[in-house]
Amino acid sequence: MPTQRAHGGAPLIPIAISTPGIFGLNTEAEATLLGPEWATILTNVTFDGAGRAALRKGWASKTSSAVAGIVMRIFEYKKADATSEIIFSTDADIFTGVATPSSIEGSLAI
Repeated sequence: MPTQRAHGGAPLIPIAISTPGIFGLNTEAEATLLGPEWATILTNVTFDGAGRAALRKGWASKTSSAVAGIVMRIFEYKKADATSEIIFSTDADIFTGVATPSSIEGSLAI
């Protein structure tokens, strides 16, 4: 049943969308021409094994010593030996490590 709007205008009709954005990201067709199966903006998502957009699980605080500044980006570097390393940047520096972050600004090791 349509829901009346407080300011008048057309009533809102709820629709059930079981898999919104399942067809992927469409940046070429106009958004008003696309159905709810298409995404026109994807923010904070990851892609699963089948290539579908999925919600990112997020991050839990695990550090014992906070860094100065605002964290701008977080990156998980997956190494060839199947281990991973967290690299993150603030507005003024770049760090590695989670429990005790250490600055790696100006250093490079390959």
